[in-house]
Amino acid sequence: MPHSRWETFTIPNNTAVSNSVDFAFGERIALLETDPSAWTAGDICFQISRDGTNFLDITDITDVLVRVTNVAAAQMRAIADDLNNISFPLGAHKVRLRSVNTASEADVNQGGERVQRMLLVK
Repeated sequence: MPHSRWETFTIPNNTAVSNSVDFAFGERIALLETDPSAWTAGDICFQISRDGTNFLDITDITDVLVRVTNVAAAQMRAIADDLNNISFPLGAHKVRLRSVNTASEADVNQGGERVQRMLLVK
């Protein structure tokens, strides 16, 4: 039987990075829920870590940053298809979100506390 769970990520005011949560081996990110009316323009990318301190951006097999675009346009995003070609490093067990500039991939600080929810499935 498939296992699923919701996790909450909060990007504090005037920062670009959320808290991190644990994920289990074999889990996938299936859905991302945001509040588009409050989102400061930018994309959302995903970062993973082995130790909870040093995070790396998730890229696809061609080394392109995996991201959710047009965050301000839709509250729920089914993103499993976008993540089909991701290879997680062995031992990675933390995931967090980062707000990034669409063109430069630089951090975009949010103009208030932003709460997102993510559905993880296994």
